[in-house]
Amino acid sequence: MGFPATAQRKPVSALSGGERTRLCIASMLLSRANLLVLDEPTNHLDLRAREYLGDALRSFDGAVLLVSHDRAFAAHVATRVAELRGGRLHAEQGDYRAYIERRDELRARIDRRAVSAGLPAEGGERGGTDGASSDRPSKRAARRRRSSR
Repeated sequence: MGFPATAQRKPVSALSGGERTRLCIASMLLSRANLLVLDEPTNHLDLRAREYLGDALRSFDGAVLLVSHDRAFAAHVATRVAELRGGRLHAEQGDYRAYIERRDELRARIDRRAVSAGLPAEGGERGGTDGASSDRPSKRAARRRRSSR
């Protein structure tokens, strides 16, 4: 996990946030767990530690429940994606990129149906660089709809 020699002799209380994260991850990976629950595991990790963690999780012989805003990391590690949408859990088989493609196709279909029914399309109003933020329309889109009535 890339611990410098000086960190190997420090008490845990003296480790930095990144060093503590690496120590926790190393101990988890060395345990005999068959389920890992990781919430933002790449926080405080440098690139080398992120790559090590990603490779270790890909070869992990068990299940991993991962919550991460690091899309590149999720794309590298995930083999199945679940999303909370409309108060329900929607699970998709396949990696993160396949999930994004299917999600965008679904949103485009919904938009086409909305337009054909005379309703405004919501597709480009979800925010974020790849539209992955919220399923709720943006405040700007809501104001536009109200003002057009």
